[in-house]
Amino acid sequence: MSKRVQVIRHIKTAADLFLGLVGEITVNTTDSALRVHDGASIGGVEQARSDLNNVPAATVSEDGKMTAAQVGDLATAKSNID
Repeated sequence: MSKRVQVIRHIKTAADLFLGLVGEITVNTTDSALRVHDGASIGGVEQARSDLNNVPAATVSEDGKMTAAQVGDLATAKSNID
């Protein structure tokens, strides 16, 4: 038997003001982004979408982030796998 899970949904303006419980997951229905909450940070932490539309292109000066070229290479590699 399958089970269905429904999470809290907000439009972006409400999602930005919501203080979720530790580990709570909510959905921003404006742009279909998931947010994970820690019980302290208003708005939670938005997670990267699979299409990376909510991830800005990184620059070389941003340690630990991918450059725009690397993002393109990753997308190409992913499409070759699919």
